[in-house]
Amino acid sequence: MNKQLYRIIFNQARQMWMVVAEIARAGRGRTGRRAHRPSSPQHRCRLTALRFGLLLALGGISLTAQAAIVADGQAPGRQQPTIIRSANGSPQVNIQTPGADGVSHNTYRQFDVDKQGVILNNSHQATQTQLGGMVAGNPWLAKGDASVILNEVNSHDPSRLNGWIEVAGHKAEVIIANPSGITCNGCGFINAHRTTLTTGQALMERGRLKGFDVNQGEVRIDGHGMDSTQQSYTDIIARSVAINAKLHAQDLKVTTGRNIVDATHQQIEKKSADNKKSPEFALDVAALGGMYAHKIRLIGTEAGVGVHNAGNIGATAGEVHITAEGWIGNSGTINGRDALQLTSSSDVTNAGKLLSQSTVNLHTKGGLDNQGRVEARSDATVTAGTIHSSHDSVWAAGLDDNGNTTRPGSLTLTAQHVQAKGKNLATNTLAIHSQQIDLSDSQTAAGQIQLTAGQAGISTARASVNADRLTAKTPGQFNNDGGQLVAREIHLTTPDLSNQQGKINQTGTGELAFHTR
Repeated sequence: MNKQLYRIIFNQARQMWMVVAEIARAGRGRTGRRAHRPSSPQHRCRLTALRFGLLLALGGISLTAQAAIVADGQAPGRQQPTIIRSANGSPQVNIQTPGADGVSHNTYRQFDVDKQGVILNNSHQATQTQLGGMVAGNPWLAKGDASVILNEVNSHDPSRLNGWIEVAGHKAEVIIANPSGITCNGCGFINAHRTTLTTGQALMERGRLKGFDVNQGEVRIDGHGMDSTQQSYTDIIARSVAINAKLHAQDLKVTTGRNIVDATHQQIEKKSADNKKSPEFALDVAALGGMYAHKIRLIGTEAGVGVHNAGNIGATAGEVHITAEGWIGNSGTINGRDALQLTSSSDVTNAGKLLSQSTVNLHTKGGLDNQGRVEARSDATVTAGTIHSSHDSVWAAGLDDNGNTTRPGSLTLTAQHVQAKGKNLATNTLAIHSQQIDLSDSQTAAGQIQLTAGQAGISTARASVNADRLTAKTPGQFNNDGGQLVAREIHLTTPDLSNQQGKINQTGTGELAFHTR
């Protein structure tokens, strides 16, 4: 026997020729005894390097050590890529011939990437790569390269992406679709202009990719995170998404829930609820997790399923938009440079920081509970069923780099009931519209303060309220017991003013305007 000699055998189970070592023995049963099978002839031959390479490239034989990426033998032949090794040993996928629309449709029963990475060969000619050095041309691309490389996985197990995925040759969009889920731990993409991770089933029509049908599956970012900064666009489309590490991208869009999403990720058709248990979170960003991009859009379409952020979601050059059919909870930091917009069909809770170097816009049909900081360099607009903010909370519009209200900015709060007991600050106008306004124990200051309440009235009890011009209107009681109202100009309209141990100080030369109706 010689460890350096190899033979080719026909694997009956896999129905293919395979290269094995000369010393390899027949398979054993579970008892460890040699399996008894009808004997079949073993074909031995001498392979030159050229013959071996050709057989390997065309899929005529398979290396037994290559198990991380396996083509689906049950798929049509035109969807079966060839998996080989590049010169330095890294896996290489010779993608299948693209259709008229430029889509190379490749189907696998396993698609796992280790730290060596993998090369998706999109060149008919030999070409240089970062992961594998010089790689031979892909014989499947005689008619032209692909513009979209679809990697569809038929498996009960999630795909584990623990290394880089490089497109050899011409740049292309890279899609990895596995309904059982995708985990990224140190994954990244090279020479791809767009990347998509999805748990949706690819929807094809005459070789054209129409979109993705999502029913299940989670995309997870763990450990060493995900680097998609070399791509103009990064898309994640799944039933749920968990971010436990850093995700870096340029233009990032995430859509969760049971949906049919078109190939451009522009049209989202929400599907009816199924009988399966809904995920706990549509999007969960852990304390050690983070999403960093120029622009971030997060869309959760599943009713009652929330978005939770304990980490960092930050757009360094653009906007952060989060829209959820469930609740939104933040105990970390969400920062949109150009704008921050949160929209929820349920409740919004903030125990962290909601920040923007421009505008903040919060809209919820339920309650908004602010125990943290909501700060905008420009305007902040909040619309909710109810608004509650604790003694330690901050609402601020028009903040400068030092945290002072010196930049132009207005704060507007609109709800059936507003309770704002912390700091409420604006450079220009602070406007509150509600059936009941409770600013008791607060520190409230703005250029102009406009309080408009219903029959439930207004309370500034024990509060400190400072403005250039203060206007307050209510058909109910105005309670300033123990409070201090200071403004150059004050206009109060109420049939019932209570000012026990309170102070109303108009500093301007005009008369204090007090109206009973």
